[in-house]
Amino acid sequence: MPLLSEDGGGGTVTPVAADVRPPAPRRAPARAPAPPASWSAPPRTISRPSGGVLQELADGTRVWTPAQYSYPRSAKVSFPVVVVQGNAGDQRIYAGFAAQVRRGQADPFLLVLPRDCAAAGPDLHTVAHHYRTLTSRSGRAILGVGDRAACAVREAFAHPDRYRAVAGVSGAYGDVAVPSPTGRGQLALLLAYGTGESAARDSARRFRTELRPRTGEVRVISGVSGGRDLYARIAGYLTEKVDGPERR
Repeated sequence: MPLLSEDGGGGTVTPVAADVRPPAPRRAPARAPAPPASWSAPPRTISRPSGGVLQELADGTRVWTPAQYSYPRSAKVSFPVVVVQGNAGDQRIYAGFAAQVRRGQADPFLLVLPRDCAAAGPDLHTVAHHYRTLTSRSGRAILGVGDRAACAVREAFAHPDRYRAVAGVSGAYGDVAVPSPTGRGQLALLLAYGTGESAARDSARRFRTELRPRTGEVRVISGVSGGRDLYARIAGYLTEKVDGPERR
């Protein structure tokens, strides 16, 4: 097309396309992450020790619910949790906790028994999905037995916001680092050993001496004969430190 200028010169002008950009594609709304596979797989019943029910989750974690968990009046009750780093086949653990409840000297606890001493600890979110549990720190404790006693203590020290109390039974604690004091609430610690366990006794005494200036309460239960009676006393101790069952 002609281009008119003041001096009469001629020329042409080339139309320039407008800088029109296509609209940015809309992003699809983010989808909620899929729940873990362990949530969809129902627990598998293994046995019924001491009047309760022992089940296994998809990841191999075993969960023991006490007899009181199945009572009709407990349908809307959430129970405190004790993570047990120990042998899931040790019947004395279930028998001791159940006996102390029958005596009226302990609350009924739900026991969670992981397959091993994983650094991240057991998946308590999955447990809470399948069972009625208290999920706050004040409703949780951890117990370690034998060569897994130190594992339980380390986990409690590493996660002071996860557990209110920890108990070590017949353990050796020489390689457990003493934690620095924190402001997240004091951790109640119990060290226990049975009759004739001199190595466990000596380790518990040394560990208690190291801990006293740095942590909260450290209590020792010593010389109790019979495994079931020892676990019964531990159940009584944890009842003092951890919240009891609550109706939701």
